[in-house]
Amino acid sequence: MLLSILFSFFLHPYFVSQSNLFYETTTQELQITSQYFLDDFEKALSQYYQGESIVITRKESIAQKEKIKKYLLSKMKISIDDSTQTIDFLGYELEHGNIICYLVVPNTKTPQRNLSFSNSVLYQTQEQQTHLIQLQIGKQEWNARIQNPVQEYQFNL
Repeated sequence: MLLSILFSFFLHPYFVSQSNLFYETTTQELQITSQYFLDDFEKALSQYYQGESIVITRKESIAQKEKIKKYLLSKMKISIDDSTQTIDFLGYELEHGNIICYLVVPNTKTPQRNLSFSNSVLYQTQEQQTHLIQLQIGKQEWNARIQNPVQEYQFNL
């Protein structure tokens, strides 16, 4: 996968991130995995927290997890069938110079008409930021791309 190769570079000329949204019918939740270059993410966090130097480590401290959570939830929005949903931050892991964030929209019915995903993570620090989005509901898949300044994509089901 080309995106995995792009994410493997420590210094990178591309500003690409990816979110995978998967609707789990058995638990009735929308699972979200978002992946970002770690250096870009730390830079965005530092700017969001007004110049505070932030270095993300593998060992999650409560304070570090809360800062990441607050930042992500301020930059991501989801609506299903025109109804705004609550997103819960579960945690993150570091892998090959990337941060992978795990989120969930619990207790939601299967999307019938549309699903809108808004993501402006890294937009304040990367003018060229592109975000790839993949949505899977059952056996159906949709793909989209948004690029700064566009923050939202609506999947019409």
